[in-house]
Amino acid sequence: MHSPLVSGIAYSVRSYAGEYAGHDHAHAQIMFALDGRMELEIGGRAAFTDTSCGMIIPAGVAHTFMSPRGVRMVVIDTPPATGVDRIRRFAVTAACRNDVDPARAAQHLAHVLEAPSILARRGIDLARLDTPVYELAPSHHRR
Repeated sequence: MHSPLVSGIAYSVRSYAGEYAGHDHAHAQIMFALDGRMELEIGGRAAFTDTSCGMIIPAGVAHTFMSPRGVRMVVIDTPPATGVDRIRRFAVTAACRNDVDPARAAQHLAHVLEAPSILARRGIDLARLDTPVYELAPSHHRR
């Protein structure tokens, strides 16, 4: 699902699987997942996007990425401008996620620019959350 360039902004939903070579664009790129998680390297630093965390990649910044099969990403391509001129991690709000009409590309961009920035975070190993705390402690702390 791709939108035509509306005011120089293009919105699409893309499916990914595998590893992609490093590249950059003359436009800024905004990415977040509808399904799954994508690992990225942006400007030499590790990052990721998923259903709650998106990334703004400014024009001219090299990036590469990899993902398992079945990852669906929202990708917004937009000309360089204030608001998309630095790498930024943002919270994927309901406004970002719920309306996937490509004809509304400019409105999608506005939702992203209004979304709060969030700090870098690590993925959570959900299986470890089910492990009792005493099993995670070093043996000299166990009774």
